Amino acid sequence: MYSKKDDSNNNQNKRKADVIVEESRANLIRRLSLVANKKVKIWKALLIIVFAAGFATSLAWSISTDKISESQAASAKIKCSDSDGGKIFELKGTCQDNKGKTTDYCVDDKLKPVSESQKVREYYCDSKKDKCAVTTIKCPKEKICKDGACVFPFCESLNGHICMNNEICASTYLNAGDSFRCCSSNCLVKVPNIGEERTLVILAKMSDGYDNLQPTAEIQDLVFNKLNKYLTENSYGKMWISGKIAGPYTIAGGICSIPEYGQQVKEIMQRAVSAADNDIDFRNYDRLIIIHNSLNCSLTHEGGFYTLSTQEGNITLPVVRIVAQMGEFTLYHETGHTLGSKIGHISSLSCKDNNTDYSLLSNSCEKRQLFEDPYDVMGFASHIVHYSAINKEIASWLDKKDIITANEGVYSLTPLESSTTGIKAIKVPMPNMAWEIFLEYRTPESSDSGNPPAGVVAHAREGGMPWIEYFLTDFSKSESILEIGRNYIIADSGIGIKVEKVTAENAMIRITNSKKLTQCNDGIDNDNIIDENGYKDALDYSCMENGLYNPHHPSEVEPFQCEDGMDNDRDGLIDMADPHCESWNDYWEFIQ
Repeated sequence: MYSKKDDSNNNQNKRKADVIVEESRANLIRRLSLVANKKVKIWKALLIIVFAAGFATSLAWSISTDKISESQAASAKIKCSDSDGGKIFELKGTCQDNKGKTTDYCVDDKLKPVSESQKVREYYCDSKKDKCAVTTIKCPKEKICKDGACVFPFCESLNGHICMNNEICASTYLNAGDSFRCCSSNCLVKVPNIGEERTLVILAKMSDGYDNLQPTAEIQDLVFNKLNKYLTENSYGKMWISGKIAGPYTIAGGICSIPEYGQQVKEIMQRAVSAADNDIDFRNYDRLIIIHNSLNCSLTHEGGFYTLSTQEGNITLPVVRIVAQMGEFTLYHETGHTLGSKIGHISSLSCKDNNTDYSLLSNSCEKRQLFEDPYDVMGFASHIVHYSAINKEIASWLDKKDIITANEGVYSLTPLESSTTGIKAIKVPMPNMAWEIFLEYRTPESSDSGNPPAGVVAHAREGGMPWIEYFLTDFSKSESILEIGRNYIIADSGIGIKVEKVTAENAMIRITNSKKLTQCNDGIDNDNIIDENGYKDALDYSCMENGLYNPHHPSEVEPFQCEDGMDNDRDGLIDMADPHCESWNDYWEFIQ
């Protein structure tokens, strides 16, 4: 039975047990303290050593890191640069330093960015501090700020265009110069045969014609696929065409009743343009192709430059006119006539030397009939091959880096059809003669069994006349290429031409000059046919270099009058500033 006495006894026993536990705990602490006191110095020493080692390591790492950071900072420091070369407000530039990049931009009077204004925030390099600085420049009164540069109003990208009146375009444009000037809006003109040629095709159905036009899809393929590919390949990618087809339109007949052929041609073109006039703004196109059905007169095909009347006023365009079903060759041939007013048909020459033996060229040549040149669509009626080097030069597809003028030395020709870099043609001016020979290495597509063989081909031009080109070959042997290893001596000039080696990549040509003469020291007016001024040697502008007569200059034809820096016709206008110059490689400044 539970009682309060029992509860008291239990409490006493519990207190005794607690005392015993506390005494045991105290004894244990005292013993551990004695042990700890004996080893405290060791533990302290260990702790100090560990701390010291860690601190030393940390300090060494910090010092090493500081040194690396200093080295990296020194190597990473960017020298200040400015893409437009300084305070050149005519060009948009970007300045870069250690803080980053900053680009020029247009601002208003409160220096807020705007798309157009009279002021530009121009960033440049402060040479003393080697960092970017900025200033605000007011554009000259005739210019505005547009896209971070001071330019003439309405100045846009001139790809495929040039400035008239000898203006110079900014360096990012086609006819770049050292000056930073862009065309004013009223002088911008398209560069013929360069860049995109916007082409309009008009389909015309003559009311008194006797056959049908091809389906529009076939004409689309013929012009904007096949012709475009042909021109792109010939120009090495410098020219291509795009555009649309308009029509077909029904055109009034009666063309054949017009008595004069030239009037027939002009009338059919004008009627086709008038029929499409309500649908077309002709100012948006660079060239025109007219395809119509056949007529009962000899009005077949034509290519050239024509002025026609439209609702927007008179336009002058290169125009090709062909009869339906004429096909690729005719289209390519007539297009050739529109690549330059100096591109005509190609004739051939049959020449003999003083001993009546065959000669590649002489002063006694028989001018044969047209269309005997299988290496140019302008000279033979059954082969689709590239235009000749002469015609490619006129079209501005070959320039000075592609053609060399020489009358002595060894040269490597790359194939004219190939887009690989290298010399595409050698001009050999003939001393004692009013002739120059063009050498080109031709490699027509071998897949066409009708194409002529690959090899070195020679063409000639008399007195530099660009519209009359001759194909040179030994007709007695029915060969169209120069024989490898044969030395062709032109006795009248003393020039020898030899094809030494031909590979798939190039042809090696050796030119010798036994008389050591040039057109600039032979005593005759070699280019009298084109300039008719009687000037020869020291009096011929082409024989001048830096204002001094150079008797060793090979040609009286080159430099061309439109690139020689001279006022050849003495009208106060020089080179491309002269309206008589259609391009830099035009032969004369005077009216023809």
